[in-house]
Formats: sequence, C-alpha cells, structure tokens
Amino acid sequence: MPESTITQSVENIILTALALVVIVVFLGSIYSFVIAIFKFIFSHGDTDKIKQAWNGIRYMVIGLLLTLILLFIFPYVFQYMNLTGYKLYTARNIFNRAGELIQWSRGNALNIRRNFQRYQDGEYVEPAVNGTVITEL
Repeated sequence: MPESTITQSVENIILTALALVVIVVFLGSIYSFVIAIFKFIFSHGDTDKIKQAWNGIRYMVIGLLLTLILLFIFPYVFQYMNLTGYKLYTARNIFNRAGELIQWSRGNALNIRRNFQRYQDGEYVEPAVNGTVITEL
C-alpha cells in the first residue's frame, strides 16, 4: 500500500473521530438542555431543582464553548506535534465531516425504513440469486 494512501487513511480517521466528538457533544448538549427545561417546568418553585436546572444549562454552555475552543486549537497542537496533514484538521473541515456523517446516517436510516415498509407491504424484492430476481414472497 503506498504511503500516501496510508497517510490519507489516517487523516480521514482522525478527522472522522473529531467530527464524531462534535456530534456527541452537540447531542449531549441538546439532551442536557431538554432535561434542564423539564426540571424548570416541574420544579414547582423548589430552589434545589431550579438550581440543578441552572447548573445543567451552565455546564452545557461551558461544554459547548470548550469544544469550540478545542476545535480551533487542534490545528496548532497537531502542527506542534509535527502530525502529517495538520492543515486538514480545521474547524471548517471537522464540521463538514460531521455534516457528511449526519447526512450518511439519515440516508441509511431512510433506506432501512423504506425497505422495512416494502417488506411489510409485500413488495420486497429479494436480492438476485444466480442472475434471477425473486419477486414473490
């Protein structure tokens, strides 16, 4: 395997890992925010529950800010470490990869749902076996 292919593969793995971290932090922030809102709604004036809700929102904001700061610091850290392709790990590229991953997951989820619905409706077509397609269930 040529060295450039291996390098590109490692760069893609690192970029994908960083994008997954961004996605997990974002989803965790949404979850934390929803939980905090419910704590506010169902606190009934209890100061401890209100304080827990504010702490949840505070930690969510701090987590998002730290993640954004780290995204902008990563290229410099990787440059300092003499990592090959450090210019690839910009915040823009990481967010683009996160968008690609989300689009990919949405597309696969839609295909799975569509195939399941076809199967339930009796329209599912089995894969070709020996060049012939089985159309009956």
